[in-house]
This record gives sequence, structure tokens and C-alpha cells, in this order.
Amino acid sequence: MRMAQLNPCTVRNMADRRETGVQALAHGLEILDLLLAQGRPLSGGEIAGSVGLHQSTVSRLLRTLIDNGYVARVRGGNVPALRMLQFSRVATAFPLVSALRPLVAEIAQSRPADHVNVCAHVHGELIYLVRAQAGTEPVTGLSFPLHMSSAALRLLVDLPREEALSALRRSRDRYGWVGGPGLPADEESALETARQSVDHDVLVLDRWTVNSLSAAIPLAVPGEHPLALAIAGPHTVDHRDLQLVLHDARRRIESVIATVDA
Repeated sequence: MRMAQLNPCTVRNMADRRETGVQALAHGLEILDLLLAQGRPLSGGEIAGSVGLHQSTVSRLLRTLIDNGYVARVRGGNVPALRMLQFSRVATAFPLVSALRPLVAEIAQSRPADHVNVCAHVHGELIYLVRAQAGTEPVTGLSFPLHMSSAALRLLVDLPREEALSALRRSRDRYGWVGGPGLPADEESALETARQSVDHDVLVLDRWTVNSLSAAIPLAVPGEHPLALAIAGPHTVDHRDLQLVLHDARRRIESVIATVDA
């Protein structure tokens, strides 16, 4: 039986519709990322200016997100809706996160004054796979300004300079440029200072956030996105001691990750 052939114009139109759907999905996710990061209601005009889309396009995307329960319209603009909370379940769906949580919590328990974090740099954002502190439940999925994070900067110094600066600029556009007395004035000086501050594979940031010290070491693990281990606490912590702790913790964490990937 002979199969009917599609007209070339029909094929092109089908491809165009598929591409339009993909673009709409990408832009919708970008809007959700923006609303989550800002933490306040945003008008359609503010969203359009931030994501670089025409306001009519943003209005159509917002209507779809609102109709499906992912965005709510409140006084002052648009905010993430309650349906977004269903994605909190995703943390337990990752074997790597489930495997790391007990160990990172154990390390944090041994350092009651500190936060212990395993982080990934994903599409210009710092994502916490596990963030733990003694006496609290470990959390997953928070983001953070790249310039204030030793984990983010430790990963950025291993990237080509322009790629790292581009990530810092996007982060500054989203979060601003605030910090403690040790924070350099701009992206270029922050990146250069970070590069020069790596010692024995560890980057230490002293008072880049107010009255705190944080240090990070990269994790030698396979995967699409680089990971880093960071410890943050009072700025009185001895730098050399923190280096030794991070190297020991890295060895333990890499051993756990190896069993997950095996």
C-alpha cells in the first residue's frame, strides 16, 4: 500500500509549530526561575524586561502558567503559585542527593558553628544538592548569588575567563552586588582575587559576606555539572585547619559518589 507523502510546506509548518512549542516551554521556565529568584511580585512589564521578550508574549505565557496553577496573580504582580511546591518532592528522587545527605549532615554535626554544602553550578545558578547545619534538617535546591559563594567561585575559576565573568554578570543582574567588607568591587576583581586565593585546591573567602569565612574545594566526580564542597562559618576559623577538613571531607564524599555511579 502506497503511503501518502506530506507536502513540503506542511512539513515545514509542523516543524515550526514544534519549535514554537519548545521555545514557549523554555521561556515559561525562564519566567518561573525569575519569579522564584526575585521573591516578590513582578509585573508583566518587569518580567518582559528581565527575560527580553515582548510584553504580549509574556502575557500569553503568564496566562498559561496561571491557568495551570504554577503562577498566581496578586496585588503588585505575579508570584509562584502553590502548585510549584510539588517539585519539592524531586530532591528525594535523586540517588546522589539521598546518598550524600547522611554524610554531609554528619560532617556538619562535627562543626556546629558551620554550614556544610555540596553544590553544583547549573546554567549560571548555584544549586545546593545538600546544605546542612547541626541541629537542622538538610535542605536541597536553594540558589545563591555567585559572588558571595566560595563554592560557586571555586568552580568558576576553573572555567575560561569570559565564561566565568558572564556567569557573574548574570548573577549580579539577578541578585545585585552586596556583601561584607572583604568583597571586591566588581566581577573582574572578584574573579581575579578568587583565582589568586586558591591554595592546595581550596578557595577561602574571608568576610565576603558579613563577619563570615567560607572555603570550598572541587569534587572530582563524573557528570555534566561540576560539584564543589564548601564550609562556611565565623571568620575566626583557622584557614589551614579548614583546608585539612575540606580535603578529608572531599575524600569521604567522593567515595560515596563513586558508589552511586557504580
